[in-house]
Amino acid sequence: LGLALYVGSFLIYMMLVAKNNLSYLTPVSTAIVYILTMLVAVVVLKEQMSLLQWGGWCLILVGALLMNLKR
Repeated sequence: LGLALYVGSFLIYMMLVAKNNLSYLTPVSTAIVYILTMLVAVVVLKEQMSLLQWGGWCLILVGALLMNLKR
């Protein structure tokens, strides 16, 4: 299962790289990974996040949204 997910994510990333600039894609994809990781930690693993961590999550989200508005 892990190998299949890894191959799938690699193929998706290669399709995105073929259609977008890497200077745009790298920060946006990194932000999405951070956001999804934090959401999974809270929802699935029942992790507790402090107010400071939620603030960081919001800043990352705003940055990813601003990168998409620019385009």
